[in-house]
Amino acid sequence: MIFFNESFFRLSDDASSLATGPAVWVHRDSQATRAEVFHLLESGAPFRQVIYSPDLMQLQKDFSSYFQEVEAAGGVVTDGDRLLVIRRFGKVDLPKGHLEVGESPETGAMREVEEECGIGGLQVIDPLPGTRHLYFREGRWSLKHTCWFLMSCPPDQEPVPQTEEGIEAAYWVSPEQFSALSVQTYPSLQPVFVSGKTAYEMRVKSL
Repeated sequence: MIFFNESFFRLSDDASSLATGPAVWVHRDSQATRAEVFHLLESGAPFRQVIYSPDLMQLQKDFSSYFQEVEAAGGVVTDGDRLLVIRRFGKVDLPKGHLEVGESPETGAMREVEEECGIGGLQVIDPLPGTRHLYFREGRWSLKHTCWFLMSCPPDQEPVPQTEEGIEAAYWVSPEQFSALSVQTYPSLQPVFVSGKTAYEMRVKSL
């Protein structure tokens, strides 16, 4: 899924999706699809739009071409029995940020956590499913691809929020609190909270 605030696009090559009703757009012409996509984005109304094509790879390529693409990375961080969350612009969030030129997603994710939360000694444990979301800034639309990782760090570190990036707080929570906070975050991040906690629990069981 590709999120925009509370709305999303789902790109599909599953023909059964054609029977789901009027919220299905059949991708036949890239310019027509582009017009429909921006009509929805600029309407201000919430939507849950399926875009169907038997050629999913071409559909994904065409859809991405409508936007400036941005690469980012971030992490679900554990210090053993706790997980790290931040609050940014009044919303529960996870540390993440844009990749620098030539930077790998793993390196970028660790750098962003360190910069945004003051946490050192980070190690990547496992990759988590990525996310995609759309945003409008400085007069243009962007499609952000974010790679996520489960990470560990040495215990007893006190997070320090990077306030110049709009981070109001950074703090440790229990796994149970981490799950509860998922309803207070962005829809695009809710799957990361779920996959992050699942990966954390699997790691705990393996130790």
